[in-house]
Amino acid sequence: MNCEACGKTEAVSFSYFGNRWAGKPNGAWMLTCYCTSDRETYYVTFDDFRKKRAVWLSHLSVKTWMDWADFWRALDKFDSHVAMRRKQRQPSAGAINE
Repeated sequence: MNCEACGKTEAVSFSYFGNRWAGKPNGAWMLTCYCTSDRETYYVTFDDFRKKRAVWLSHLSVKTWMDWADFWRALDKFDSHVAMRRKQRQPSAGAINE
C-alpha cells in the first residue's frame, strides 16, 4: 500500500495532520511513509500498532482531538490491505492437494 501523501513509497504509519491542541477533532489521518515526518502532528507506526493494537486504541481514546470516524477509515484501509496480502500468500486449494 503506497503512501497517501506522495504515492511513491510504501506506507509505514498512521499519520495525523491537524492541531492536537485545539481540543476537538480538526485534522485528518493518512497512511504515510516517512515523507511527512516534518508535517504530521502525530503518528503510530504500523509495526507498533500491530503489536499493541488495544494499547494504542486505549491511548488514543483520551485524546480530545481524535477524529474517530477518520481514524476508522484509515484503519479499514490498513486492515483491508493486510487481509489482501495474507490471502495472496496462502497457497491455492489445488496446490495443497497436488
